[in-house]
Amino acid sequence: MTAETLNDSTDPSGVRLTRTVTTVPGTLALDSTALRYGRNENCTWRFTPTDTTNYETITGTVDVTVNDSLEPTGEVSIKESAWSTFLSTITFGWYKLTDKVRITASDSGSGVDKVYYFIHESNTPLSRDEVIGKDASDWTEYSGPIAIDHDARCIVYVKIEDVYANKAYISSDGLSFDSTAPTIDGATDGASYVYGNNITLSVTDGGELDTVKINGETKTSSETIQDAGSYTVTATDKAGNTSTIAFTITKAPINVGASIEGWTYGGTASTPSVTGNTGNGTVTYEYKVQGAADSTYTTTVPVNHGDYTLRATVAATDNYQGGSATADFSIAKADATLSQAPAAVADLSYTGSLQDLVTAGTVTGGTIQYKLGASGTYGTSVPKAKDAGDYTVYYKVTGDQNHNDIAETSVAVSIAQQTTSITTTPVSKHYGDSAFAITGVTNNVGATPTYAVTAGTDVISLSGSTVTILKPGSATITASIPVSTNYTAATATIAVTVANGAQPAQPAATMTTAYANDTVSKVSLPTGWTWVAADRDTALTVGTAVTAHAEYTADDAAYYDGGKSLEIAITRQAQPVTPAPSTPSTPAATVTPSAPAATAAATTTTTPDLSSLVLTPVAGAAAATANTVAAANRDAGNDTAVAGSRTESSQPHLEGHEGLSSWNDIADVIKESSEAAAEEKTLSIEIDRDAKIPAAVFEAAKGSDVTLVFEMGDGITWSVKGTDITDGAAASMDFGVTRDSHNIPNEVAGTLAGDHFSTQISLDFDGPFGFTATLTMDMGSENAGKIANLFYFDPDTNNLEFIYAGEIGENGSADLEFTHASDYLIVVADESMETAVIDTSAGNTESSSGGAVVATEAPEKGWNPIWIILLVGVVIIVGIGMMMVKNKEEK
Repeated sequence: MTAETLNDSTDPSGVRLTRTVTTVPGTLALDSTALRYGRNENCTWRFTPTDTTNYETITGTVDVTVNDSLEPTGEVSIKESAWSTFLSTITFGWYKLTDKVRITASDSGSGVDKVYYFIHESNTPLSRDEVIGKDASDWTEYSGPIAIDHDARCIVYVKIEDVYANKAYISSDGLSFDSTAPTIDGATDGASYVYGNNITLSVTDGGELDTVKINGETKTSSETIQDAGSYTVTATDKAGNTSTIAFTITKAPINVGASIEGWTYGGTASTPSVTGNTGNGTVTYEYKVQGAADSTYTTTVPVNHGDYTLRATVAATDNYQGGSATADFSIAKADATLSQAPAAVADLSYTGSLQDLVTAGTVTGGTIQYKLGASGTYGTSVPKAKDAGDYTVYYKVTGDQNHNDIAETSVAVSIAQQTTSITTTPVSKHYGDSAFAITGVTNNVGATPTYAVTAGTDVISLSGSTVTILKPGSATITASIPVSTNYTAATATIAVTVANGAQPAQPAATMTTAYANDTVSKVSLPTGWTWVAADRDTALTVGTAVTAHAEYTADDAAYYDGGKSLEIAITRQAQPVTPAPSTPSTPAATVTPSAPAATAAATTTTTPDLSSLVLTPVAGAAAATANTVAAANRDAGNDTAVAGSRTESSQPHLEGHEGLSSWNDIADVIKESSEAAAEEKTLSIEIDRDAKIPAAVFEAAKGSDVTLVFEMGDGITWSVKGTDITDGAAASMDFGVTRDSHNIPNEVAGTLAGDHFSTQISLDFDGPFGFTATLTMDMGSENAGKIANLFYFDPDTNNLEFIYAGEIGENGSADLEFTHASDYLIVVADESMETAVIDTSAGNTESSSGGAVVATEAPEKGWNPIWIILLVGVVIIVGIGMMMVKNKEEK
């Protein structure tokens, strides 16, 4: 079996088979469906006999050769241009460097094997033979789009080979590559030009220019532009490179000038004019008041007097800007006319009321204004005057809006004085009377007279209008009123008679003195009084009144008619007991009487344990320490408050928190306020006098800006600042206050206070607070503006120590600061008594504030057996006193 060669086809049906044995008729054909170019081995053939009854179908293989004589095909392209043949005539087209050359190839036979290209940079094309004759090294295998990276003129040749080695050659047309955009000369991009400077444009290109457009309209490569406006020039070359510039020609400015002449009110208005209207734009004239906002310009010509501004406005044209100019001008006033001039009013005299000084004038075209004196202020009312004297009235005419003023003129006017009269009342006084103010003097002027002693300067002295009596006798005071503006000068006399005084100021008829004062001579008397010599050495007895006589021996004794001798009952107080500093293991000596003094024989007395006591003698029995013998030494019934038991069960009330029922609840609210307070805050708490304030309340406020105010009634209030509370504060606090207490000896308190108002107070709490607490007390509205001086009584030294001075408010309340609870004295004076301390040295001196300084004897500190005896006596006295108090309470 043989097969003929197949040309340019792979269809098995085209293969011609030849049998070597042909005796058996039948059909011979290839079974193969896949032939390939070149040699195909083992292609299956099949012989199907016609007589299938006697013959079988047989198969076999045969070699088949397929020849490929077909050239492959292809295309070279760039942008929208494509070529598929080998061109013999070349025409060059323009392209950008970004435009790439692409090649496609195909083969209907054995298939494309390789694609090559060759770039011929020349204006002259190659012949086909020249291309076919190129060395293999001249060709580059194609792998993708071809980019030309520089300006050039070239032709792209392509060689396509199929698998069977058939070749095809094609070429592109001429390709001109241009990377340079056109150049636009004559204007600068972004520039601005002024009308009148003609712009001549010139467009060139290194390649071939395609179009030139100005504002979208096609133009030539050379154009001249004149009119104002905005321009965009776009130039494009054949390669598609584009250049664009934009510029502006602005309108030319104009220099506008305006002018107008002023005129007089009522005259004909002047006509304005304008210069510099180069573009012949429309002209508008407007007017405003000089200095007014431009928004007030109007085309209405003004008519009233004033200074105005003209504005001439030239409208813009196609090639020229608009513009405006201003010119100031004035409309002058006409003259005003004075019809009747003001004249002085005659025969004026002082009446106490204002009077017109001139008659009113009349004017046409303005207003008459008047003023009194050269420094006066002009107004439209006729000037008036009340006081006597010479006046000058000035007047002038202020023209109205359209008329001129009339110059100032003056008129002289006078008001005469009245006569002054004074009436007085005689004065009768007694020596010893207080200084008094002069009364009963009247005058028709309403002035305050000045006073002088013109007779009897040894009887009275005068300070302002206050008279001080010096001795009995007669004196004369002269009241004077000097000449004034409206009245003449005048004087009058006041007769003053001073008779003898009834009696000098006397000491108290009964006195209680300190234990240290054992004789009459040691008891102090007011200034001017002395003990009679016979009684000075009389001994004083504890608890028993001793009678002594005092007499008034001062230099002015002759000026009193009586009361210069006095009998005084003096009671010496018991000696105080001072407990030891340390706490004794057993209570102090106590006497518990079971029956009144009259049945003392039936009383069982407990002998006191004296081993833990330390006795320090203190001058003044009334200075016994608080809580030990204070109750026995007080005058029962005189204290305004009595110390009671203090319990934590008293129900407090926190202002603004009606539902709270305990101190713990109040402490919680205080704690919350302390932690949340961004500024100072005050919490007011109403408490009973017997209430004991727990430590938790002060702990809750400690260190914060919260101020606690405890209102106890009876005009007593305590204030404590949280910032003043320290870790050393008391565990709980008793703020009870006893007013008008008598724990401080009278000779100590009375001598310091002198004639000043004073009161004693005792604080129920014992010891230091651990912070500063402010007590607010009512000292009486009559003491408002005076100084409340606080003194601490030291029972160990029998002295008063200055603590604090504060001004009493208008409502009579004083704020006093305390850090310690004890007995205190408050003295109301006109100034601070800081220097008024008790001097324990011998002799008396005067304090700077006017209070006397008390001298006491310094106690001896050493022990002596006699003190044991004295101690027993004191304990017995204390016991008897307690029994008496108890009996009194039971009664």
